[in-house]
Amino acid sequence: MKRLTFLFFSFILTSSLAFAQTANVQVIHNSPDAAAASVDIYLNGTLAVPGFEFREATEFLPLPAGVVLNIGVAPAGLTVNDTVANFAVGPLTAGENYVVVANGIVNAANYSPAPAFNLDVFTPALLEAPDTNTVSVLVHHGSTDAPTVNVVETQVGAGTVVSNLSYGDFDGYLPLVLDDYIIELQTTTGDAIASWGVPLEFLELGGSALTVVASGFVDPSVNSNGPAFGLFVALPAGGQLIELPLIGNARAQFIHNSPDSNISELGLFINGDLVKADFDFRTATPYVDVVAGFPVNVGLDLNGDGMEDASLGFGILEEGTYNFMFTGVLNPADFPSNPNGIGTGLDVLGINFFENAQAPDLIDFVTYHGAIDAPGVDVSVRGLGVIDAGLEYTDYSSNIHTVNDERYFVELYLEGTNDLVAKYNVDLTGAGGLTAIVFASGLISDGSFGLFGALSNGTVVEFDALGSASAQIIHNSPDAAAEAVDIYVNNILVRENLEFRNSTPFLDFDTGIDSEVGIAPAGSTGPGDIIGTFNLGELTEGESYIVVANGILSPSGYDPSPPLELHVYTGAQQSSIDPSEVDVLVYHGATDAPAVDVAEVGVGAGVVVNAIEYSEFQGYLNLAAEDYILEIRPAGTTDGLVSYSAPLDALNQAGNALTVVASGFLNPEANSDGPAFGLWVSLASGGELIPLPLFTSVEESMVVYEGLNVYPNPVSSIVNVEFTIEKSSDLAFRIIDMNGRTVMINDSKSFVEGKHNHQMNVNQLATGQYYLNIFNAEGVMILKPISITR
Repeated sequence: MKRLTFLFFSFILTSSLAFAQTANVQVIHNSPDAAAASVDIYLNGTLAVPGFEFREATEFLPLPAGVVLNIGVAPAGLTVNDTVANFAVGPLTAGENYVVVANGIVNAANYSPAPAFNLDVFTPALLEAPDTNTVSVLVHHGSTDAPTVNVVETQVGAGTVVSNLSYGDFDGYLPLVLDDYIIELQTTTGDAIASWGVPLEFLELGGSALTVVASGFVDPSVNSNGPAFGLFVALPAGGQLIELPLIGNARAQFIHNSPDSNISELGLFINGDLVKADFDFRTATPYVDVVAGFPVNVGLDLNGDGMEDASLGFGILEEGTYNFMFTGVLNPADFPSNPNGIGTGLDVLGINFFENAQAPDLIDFVTYHGAIDAPGVDVSVRGLGVIDAGLEYTDYSSNIHTVNDERYFVELYLEGTNDLVAKYNVDLTGAGGLTAIVFASGLISDGSFGLFGALSNGTVVEFDALGSASAQIIHNSPDAAAEAVDIYVNNILVRENLEFRNSTPFLDFDTGIDSEVGIAPAGSTGPGDIIGTFNLGELTEGESYIVVANGILSPSGYDPSPPLELHVYTGAQQSSIDPSEVDVLVYHGATDAPAVDVAEVGVGAGVVVNAIEYSEFQGYLNLAAEDYILEIRPAGTTDGLVSYSAPLDALNQAGNALTVVASGFLNPEANSDGPAFGLWVSLASGGELIPLPLFTSVEESMVVYEGLNVYPNPVSSIVNVEFTIEKSSDLAFRIIDMNGRTVMINDSKSFVEGKHNHQMNVNQLATGQYYLNIFNAEGVMILKPISITR
């Protein structure tokens, strides 16, 4: 209002020679007519108050006394010739104080009723109350369509304080003790209209003289949809009028999340009423009624004697639903500091929220970071991704999340990274229809950190912290109905389209809860498509597992047909114990194969696996990184059935741990012509299993002894393979990387006896070391190292 003061001062200065005495006048703009929303006020033809807006007041300004003043009102920005109303005021009494309220309608069209624009004057006005412990209140009825009313005070029981106040009337001053009041407007017959808070003490108005103005329309719909009815306060200093809050009902929940042991057990009072006697750390109230429009005082019982020992001013709530969180500590110096530099003193934080979810089977929730010494985090839900990024201490999530009332797995990551801080089993089953605050609580430094959920019914749930184990899943079911599957763990998709004779890498599994593995057809749309669920039980923190999916799914066409199951080996390795060796786990997964022994006959190690039956594991075998020949024998005999090459040295497997899987059918004809028996290798890194080639003698295998030449080597694009064979044969060529994976293959092609040159284009392969593998139906003929460069 500085500009108003300056212009009035300019007017008085230029008029001081003519007028030696003044009166003090405050003008309040209370005309709700849209045509008068902003006006210029002229005094004796001179612009005195430019841009004077509805529900604005000047301060008390000195105007000439003893003469009639001509006051003109024009739309803002026009001239004195454009005034829409002119008034002769005075003469004013020297030294007197006046309150002038501009009321009424400038243009009667579309207003009902439409009393003419007018100036209502009250004198003697007060500039201040008699002392700082009282407030002097002048009351003015300025609502054009409101009835004659009585004003009744209901908070302290003062009763009727104003009677029969009609439009244009003043009443007062009321000498009030400094306090917070509630007034109810009633018709003259005693019918309640509405109530308002008059928070004089809360607003620190002791010693002030105020004007309370009834303003706006009771029925805006017949008054050009103008401003709605309310009670507004003009202060002696002027400025925008202060709207008094409408009394109503709010709903609020209070959560105790201060880790300070000095205040871990409290009683909670709201405006003197005991709400929760055991308001302890990590407890919450349900949503309770709180008066809206009146100062809320939260009292605390610190001693457990049922008496209010301390209080916190909460401000004035509007009608709505709120959540309030007690957070921080009494003396931050006694606790670890916040890593983001955020203050950790005791505080109460609040948000607007909801008491009920959108539907009975849904839950609406927000997250809150309430751990004083925890860093900023990103909050992720498996299957949904990051839901809240960059959440730091005292932050609520900016969005309300809506989920089904099910179990979820929440992971906290260090803000902006993939570094896992903690993970939790957030089981919301049975909480449908409620809302929740999911909050971090406690201290990282003393191990009390945890994740909790305060439900809207007042229940606080501690969510189980989860540890980690690791498991590799190998698909070894030869049933055509399970050729490719999707893998779910606790209803979360962890691997799509896992094909027969493929394996996952080691996956992170939760500990602290049972792990349920679900198998669904490839291309599934969700856990509802799962056709088989297998409970692995509760895995051990830090342990590693091999999980083999094996058996038959189809009801017929296979003999024998053991059911599809998961076979689990505990104590799996992801690398060898001795980096110069290869550690090998052996698994019997051939449904129609008998119990067998496995003997090493290449370096003469003898029987290395004894009487292993279908679904059994044996191992780990700690083997030197050499090339071996494995002979399969009926258990307890020396009769070799078939032999396989295990070229561990050639495949550069030193330092690795492998799983060798017996896979397929000895008798495919009796098993829907399914895949034939063989030994296959699963690497710890996962991917396609690597077939161990059948071992044949030199005479049988037609191994190339002379004339093999691979060039250029190193190669960048086309590699030439020059070789000689002793008789016609179908040969195939493939390139294997250093992890044993097939990265390129040329299909089988017929070659006649003699010398040949075969070309392979390796343009698509990355720079690195590889092996060239030439093989026929009997197995590997040769492995040749090659180097690819760019």
